[in-house]
Amino acid sequence: MTEYISDQLLHTMHSFVYDLDVEICSNMISDDNELILEDISVGIKEDGRNLCQLEKYTTYTFHSHPLRSWSYPSFDDINKVSKNLNIKVSIVATFWGIWEISKEIDDIKINLNKEKINEDILWKLGGLTKTDDDERKETGIKSMTWSEKIHKVIDHYVRKLNKYLGPNIYVKFTPWKNVLKK
Repeated sequence: MTEYISDQLLHTMHSFVYDLDVEICSNMISDDNELILEDISVGIKEDGRNLCQLEKYTTYTFHSHPLRSWSYPSFDDINKVSKNLNIKVSIVATFWGIWEISKEIDDIKINLNKEKINEDILWKLGGLTKTDDDERKETGIKSMTWSEKIHKVIDHYVRKLNKYLGPNIYVKFTPWKNVLKK
């Protein structure tokens, strides 16, 4: 999927994570076989979290998780793809890199077990930042810098997540160092 996103747009997505303290939300549309952002908005605060709420969703969506947020897609991010018949691919830009959540079958809604996905997979990814939630919110700094060790752990949990999700929803992770061209 990232092969259809221009280098300029990838750098823009990266800057949304590193330069802004808010969640940026957008649909993406194809323009001459290249994806561009459309209907850009700022996520709303709800129950202490930033949430994207677009009026309508297109086949491709995007949102960022700023530095003060988690470096992986939330259950709600994955569930939005599974429940929304319009979304085929959702891109989530985070501290670690780009996450792609894609759905193979457009016309079905898939029921997911929130507790199982959070407890067995996502919350364990959150542990990689090695800061407690209060410190992370206060400083915005994650103490775990990128390494191949982190990449291997992420790959393990991505495989586990994809096994759980089954053949219709797929999650892919690509670190910034493999996406951004100088």
